[in-house]
Amino acid sequence: MSGLHARYSEYLKLHPDTKLHLVDSLVNSGAEGLLALHAAQRLKDGASAKEVAAETESLRERTKILVSLPNLKAMVASGRLNKRIGWVLIKTGFLPLVTIDPHGEGTITGLSFSRKRSDRLLLEKLRPGNIERYAVVHANDFPRAEKAARDISAKIGMEPAYICDISSVVTNFAGESSYAVAYIERILSGGKPA
Repeated sequence: MSGLHARYSEYLKLHPDTKLHLVDSLVNSGAEGLLALHAAQRLKDGASAKEVAAETESLRERTKILVSLPNLKAMVASGRLNKRIGWVLIKTGFLPLVTIDPHGEGTITGLSFSRKRSDRLLLEKLRPGNIERYAVVHANDFPRAEKAARDISAKIGMEPAYICDISSVVTNFAGESSYAVAYIERILSGGKPA
């Protein structure tokens, strides 16, 4: 999403003897953080870089993120959303619940006209027993992120792996006081994600 994967791919083409395993996370923010945390823990446990890269590529299929936006102003101002369409949506009070599809593209997964309803939609998408690990990230709104973590913990019976600020770059696209819940789906019997 940031273009770093493309830059590293170019580097590897120019330096084929480099001992580097490149994985495109296809996600950002807290979801990418969960993948990085998994990789770091596996390396600490003694797994090889090749094994960790393969695991991470497999794990990314089960790694999701749901983003609650306070409004659409930052998305319109950043160019992530067409200005004409964006201002119409802003005037109507439209608040999308945003996720990232399997190809790494942002997409809408829920619609509401209030922040409270958007937060409820996000919580409804998280099912007890189907989450292996999760994290909550926020744009300068720790109280909102902490409340989301409490609500999620009460629903699924698990504390977050971490709660932290998102990067300033992501804040520019999502807006102040946005927050996201990133999670890794548990594998159910039969080998399919939850």
